[in-house]
Amino acid sequence: MVAILVVTTILCFVLIDLAVQMVESRRQARVLAYSPKGTSMTAGEEAGRRKPVSVRSFKEADYRIPMGIFYHSGHAWANVLMSGHVKVGMDDFAQRSIGKLDEVELPPIGKEVKQGGKIFTVKQGKRHATFHSPVDGVICGVNSTLLENPENIKRDPYIDGWICAIKPTNLGENLKSLKVAKDAAAWLKNEITKFKEVLAGMTAKLAPEYGNIQDGGEIIDGVLELLDEESWELFNRKFLAN
Repeated sequence: MVAILVVTTILCFVLIDLAVQMVESRRQARVLAYSPKGTSMTAGEEAGRRKPVSVRSFKEADYRIPMGIFYHSGHAWANVLMSGHVKVGMDDFAQRSIGKLDEVELPPIGKEVKQGGKIFTVKQGKRHATFHSPVDGVICGVNSTLLENPENIKRDPYIDGWICAIKPTNLGENLKSLKVAKDAAAWLKNEITKFKEVLAGMTAKLAPEYGNIQDGGEIIDGVLELLDEESWELFNRKFLAN
């Protein structure tokens, strides 16, 4: 009975946040939103999106932040399910920054995790990025399809690319330190600004074409593919650590 009340309370909280977010989205252009396929553009807009370089880039508005998803400061997300379990994965900021994924190290089922403790790692060659758990609990499921198809995370980190499921043990308290809806959008906007500042100090390590994109205020999709191990360590410290 207590568990049902906790889940019901959480769902009510999420629904309230969703309502607030929907109202806000009508009043002002959202900083972060899905970009639907097939959206028409004017000739000027289409020309503005053409890039004189061969790499893909994106603007702040291209980042995805689904409604009702909770975010940890280390760029792991948490989705509270009707069952009371919590699905976990890496957010769109992280997957866009990292780019190609060669391997995903899944946590073992039955492992106890703490909020802020290491939970999974993704690899690109010899380089890696380690993520931390958004909640306390026990691993009760993993997305084994990622072992053969880690690129599912790139396709959609919130649906096909979920990493694991957790049976939470302290969900009410854990959610207080996570960000959702309007707060998550504001936090992610600040993270993007910080990332651009960090990248500005790495210009010499990037491919030459990056300079043109930086002038336009955009970021290369998979920019860490162009950087060395030292830069990956910096990314882990600045953006993935607690």
